[in-house]
Amino acid sequence: MFDSFGWLGVGLLFSAYALISTKVLTPDSASYQSMNLIGALGIALSAGADGSYPATILNVLWMLIACGSLFMTWQKPTLHQDSR
Repeated sequence: MFDSFGWLGVGLLFSAYALISTKVLTPDSASYQSMNLIGALGIALSAGADGSYPATILNVLWMLIACGSLFMTWQKPTLHQDSR
């Protein structure tokens, strides 16, 4: 079961990297950071279940960075257009 989470995580991280490299997504987009967060979670679960603690720690740190980026994205003020 945890292998499935790992494969899902690998797919998401690879897709996120491909989408940012081809400029489909931007680094500060919630979509990109969400893909990083969920992808790292899947790999961390799989690695932790297998006892691969260095990979687990790496992906937990990856998740923390993604969470911080998402928080900063959500804190950005939005511009509202006047509806007149």
